[in-house]
Order: sequence, then structure tokens, then C-alpha cells
Amino acid sequence: MKTLVDNNKNCSEEDYEKYLIFSTVWAMGGLLEVADRILFHEHLVQRNIPIPSKGNQNETIFDYYLDTSKSTVEWKQCVPEEWKPPEKF
Repeated sequence: MKTLVDNNKNCSEEDYEKYLIFSTVWAMGGLLEVADRILFHEHLVQRNIPIPSKGNQNETIFDYYLDTSKSTVEWKQCVPEEWKPPEKF
């Protein structure tokens, strides 16, 4: 992955804010259990931190990553591939 300098890309204040939020959330809440992550997410929402809104009850900020492939930084939801058992063990 190329750095922003290598790509000659400048970040807007909104992009920097998203980087700061993402790194702070993982630094402060990365070791929390699922129930505590939900509470942490709700705490951030109450403080009007600009994070993605919940799509379902158990979804939190920890289910998102920052997509830097476009000209702006966007929140993208992590959607794991569907696991299929192997035909032979």
C-alpha cells in the first residue's frame, strides 16, 4: 500500500478527522468485549462523534474500516466472505 506522500495525495480536514477517530476508537476500545463495544459505540454517538450509524442492533464502529482507494476517505463496513466447509477434510 502506497503512502499518501507517494500518491501525492492531500487529506481534507474531514479525512484527518476520520483517521483520528478510527485510530482513537481502536486504541481505546480494541480490547473490549462485544457488549462493551456496543456501549462504547453508543457513548460516541451521544457525544456527536461523526461515525457511521448502526445498521442493526449489534453493529458498532468496530465493524467498519477506512477505505482510502478513492479521492476521499470513506467508512466501509467489513463484510466477511461466507465460509463454506471443504468437501474433504
